[in-house]
Amino acid sequence: MIKQDKNTPQASIERQIDETRKVVAYCVNDSDCRRVQVLQYFGENFDRKKCRKRCDVCREAAVMVEYDLTNESRNIIALVRHLQSRNVTSNYCQSIFYGSKKAEVVRAGHDQLEWHGAGSHLQQDVLEKLFMKLQLEQALTEVSVNSQGGWHNSYLKVCFCFLHCRS
Repeated sequence: MIKQDKNTPQASIERQIDETRKVVAYCVNDSDCRRVQVLQYFGENFDRKKCRKRCDVCREAAVMVEYDLTNESRNIIALVRHLQSRNVTSNYCQSIFYGSKKAEVVRAGHDQLEWHGAGSHLQQDVLEKLFMKLQLEQALTEVSVNSQGGWHNSYLKVCFCFLHCRS
């Protein structure tokens, strides 16, 4: 919707998109103290210990597991790059990467792709967060397209800069 207003300058559109990304990142971040995040946004530092479990993240005190998902990220980007001309959704790409044998995946022959099942070792929620993180980091993007029936469909694409600036 931000991009549809023809009277809005490009710099303003980019700023609005960036601010929206920051809000989404804040919402999905379940590992960093909320007070730290909010104050960082305003350029201030805050010691997490001073929160004393007053925010939802610190109160939850879940055990965090750190993963190195560099290879998985590269494979996801390669998968999306390979499929993006076919207009595929994020959920569909996640299904392939996870190793789904759904009829639509098999019928399209996507169960034969080298990336099929490459993420089968990941928990489903970790896989979903990884796809979201790649969008927040602007490696991937969802492009909204109007269908003939007037519905909007969101298709996953590799971001232009990632497509042309990285190997």
